[in-house]
Amino acid sequence: MIEASNCQTFEYWMKTVVVDEAIEFATLLQRITECMKNTAVVEIKLEKGSNISFSHLIVQELFENIITFFELFISHNTQLITRINCDEILDLSILFLIFSSSITCASKETHFQYNPSFQFPPLDSLLFHSNNKRITPQLKSKLLFWKQRISAQEASTLGLIDCFIPSSTEFNYSLENVEMNHSHYNAALNTFKIECGKYLLQQRSNYSLIIPSANHDIFSNESCVLLDEQLWKEHGIAHLEFNRPQSCNAINMEFTQQVYQIAIFLSSQTHHLKCIILSGKDNHFCSGADVKWLQQIKTQQLTLLELQSLFYTYFSNVSCLKKLFSVPMIAVIHNRLIGGANALAFLCDYIFATENTSLQFGVIKRGFNPAFLLSHTLRQRIGDSLALKMYLEDSIISIQEAHRLGLVQSIKTDYETAKSDAKEFAKHLSTMNVEAMKSSISLLRYEYNEAQVQKESITFAENFYQTTGSHLSKFFTLTTRV
Repeated sequence: MIEASNCQTFEYWMKTVVVDEAIEFATLLQRITECMKNTAVVEIKLEKGSNISFSHLIVQELFENIITFFELFISHNTQLITRINCDEILDLSILFLIFSSSITCASKETHFQYNPSFQFPPLDSLLFHSNNKRITPQLKSKLLFWKQRISAQEASTLGLIDCFIPSSTEFNYSLENVEMNHSHYNAALNTFKIECGKYLLQQRSNYSLIIPSANHDIFSNESCVLLDEQLWKEHGIAHLEFNRPQSCNAINMEFTQQVYQIAIFLSSQTHHLKCIILSGKDNHFCSGADVKWLQQIKTQQLTLLELQSLFYTYFSNVSCLKKLFSVPMIAVIHNRLIGGANALAFLCDYIFATENTSLQFGVIKRGFNPAFLLSHTLRQRIGDSLALKMYLEDSIISIQEAHRLGLVQSIKTDYETAKSDAKEFAKHLSTMNVEAMKSSISLLRYEYNEAQVQKESITFAENFYQTTGSHLSKFFTLTTRV
C-alpha cells in the first residue's frame, strides 16, 4: 500500500510504503525505488504480519534491484524512514532498510535476532564490512557471530535504531531533522557492485580460465614476472622484471596474478624487504593492457557486474604494491610506454629512463579511461590541470619533456646502464635506517586510494562493455607498432 502527500519543492514531499503481509524482497525494493522518484522522504512501515522473503529469488535480479535502488537513492538524495513494528526476526532485508535510513524507529516490544533465511555474501559484505554508522563492530559481533537476541532498548543504545514507537500513540517526528549525507553510499555501492560480480564469476564453470590461479614458483624463469633471487637474498631488494617480451610485456590477468602472488610473498618478508624495482625484459618496459587478452574476455560475454569485478581484480593486483609496502619503489623504463604502462611506472617513487623512451596515454580514442591508479598518480605528480590536458591531448611525450615536467627523475643513455644504476641506487637506499625510511615514505607519499581503484575498475568495465570488437582490433594494431 502506498500513501502520498503533495509538496511544492518535490512532486511529493512524502510517500509511505506499508508492509503488512508476505512480500518478496526484490518486489519490496522495486516499490520503494518507484516511490523515491521526485519524492523528498519515503517512509517504510513494517507492520505485524509482514514477512519479507527470498523464496523465489533470482540472484541477478536482486543485484540489479539493489543497484537501481542505491543509484536513485544517491542521485535524488532521498531520505528514508523505517518504522519496525513486526516480528522479532531481523534478517538481511530489514538490516538493508535500516542501513539506508536516516531515521529508524521500532516498538519497545521488538526484539532483534539476526537469523537470515538466505545466505547472500555480497549483501553481507555491504552491511557488515562497509563504513556503516549503524552496524558497528560491537553490534556486528552480537548479531552475526554470537547470534544474540537484542532488545529494542539495547538496539537503541548500540545505534541500530534511533527511537521508539510508543505502543499506544502514533509516533510523531520532525521532518526538519530528517537529513543525511549520501556521499559515503557511493563507496558502499561500488564495493557492492564488485562483490556481486565476484559472486557471479565464481558460479561460472570456466572461472579458472577467466581468473587463473596465481600458484607458481615466484623464482621460476618461466614466470610472466621474474623475481631476482640473488638480489633479494643478498640485499632485500625485490627486482620484478616483466617477462612477456613476445607481447611487448603487455599486461594480462596471469601477469597481474603473478605480481599479486609476489606481493603476498613480500608482505610476509617485510623484515627483509628494503626496496622494490620494476623493469621490463628485452625491448620494452611494458605496452599496457594486453589486447589479445581483452579480446578473449570479450568472447566470454560477461555481464557488466562480472566485468566490474574482473577489472577490479586485474587493476588491484598490481596497484596493491603501493598499498602493502612503505619502501622505496623504483621503475626502469625504456622504449615507448602506452596507457597502463605509464600507470605502472607512476606507481613508483623514482623513475630511471633511457634516452629513447617516450610516453603516450592513448586510451580515450579506444574507448577506455585511466586505470592502475593512473587517475590518481598522474595528478599527484603534475597537478590536476596539466594531467587532464596531457591525457586529453594524447600526444607522444619525449623523455626530455617528461623529465622537465617531473614525471621521471633520471635519464640514462641505454637500458642496461639505467637498470644497473637503479640497482646501485636501491642498494644505497637499503643501507639507510629502515624504520626512518618507512616512516618518511608514509609521511611523504600520497595515501593509497582504494575508492579510486574501484571507480577506475567500474568505469573501465562500463566502457569495455560498450566497446565493439572493431575498437579492440584498432587498439591491437596501434599497440603492435610500439
